[in-house]
Amino acid sequence: MEPENKQDTIKNRLQHLLCTIADTEHPSSCFKALAEIRSNFITDPKKRKLFIQSSGIKNLVKQLQCENTKIVDITLSILGHCVLEQDPRVIVSINFHCNLVVLS
Repeated sequence: MEPENKQDTIKNRLQHLLCTIADTEHPSSCFKALAEIRSNFITDPKKRKLFIQSSGIKNLVKQLQCENTKIVDITLSILGHCVLEQDPRVIVSINFHCNLVVLS
């Protein structure tokens, strides 16, 4: 497979996952999509960057309003990994009017 096609496949998969987490009527599908995002996108710096550029942070923050504690827990886990970097912190603080302090 050519690198371009592999990158397109990754982008398409990410878009599918982001659409899946937006579907609040199917919590089990949402949880599985979040788990895949955490294990396949957040752990890889290039894929994490793609996730952030694809409005992944905005999609995640919406999940914090979910009543399902498993979904909220995994969402917080993903957000925690993302906001260790400067760009996602800026996205969260500007769009959601909160300040984040990262202690190292």
